[in-house]
Amino acid sequence: MNKPSFATVAVAAIALSSSASAQEGDWFQNPANGHWYTVDYSVQSVHDARALAASAGGYLASITDAAEQAWIEQTFAPYAESALWIGLNDEAQDQVFVWDSGEPFDPSFTNWGSNQPDNAQGTGTQFVRLAGPSTVSGSGTLAPWSWDDVSAPGLPAT
Repeated sequence: MNKPSFATVAVAAIALSSSASAQEGDWFQNPANGHWYTVDYSVQSVHDARALAASAGGYLASITDAAEQAWIEQTFAPYAESALWIGLNDEAQDQVFVWDSGEPFDPSFTNWGSNQPDNAQGTGTQFVRLAGPSTVSGSGTLAPWSWDDVSAPGLPAT
């Protein structure tokens, strides 16, 4: 995957089911679950990221266990200069998280950053991102690849 020559503003982690084929761009298949993943630098809002994922026949990534989290970290570490949208949200009910894919959210596996989720942006804090190398949240700097709840309008680059 070629890194963009411009400053990264926003990215999304997109997963396709194993029955879908890779689309344009650079896609990586997780051998453990057969899903395809890519990072797209053209989106900023979670709604744009979801629309892009749907147009490819997929959804924002659901990270349901430590092995998938580790695979995403290892696979995308060279490309993730900023935070990444994932498909976790609490849109329907505050602090009741669900995956966009419909997969069950198992609270026994989470990768929340320190003091997360914190609703730092108020009631609009409904969507989850993976922290980038130096992501800052309302609670301070997050460890890379940890989860952070943020609002929909934008994906802060740091």
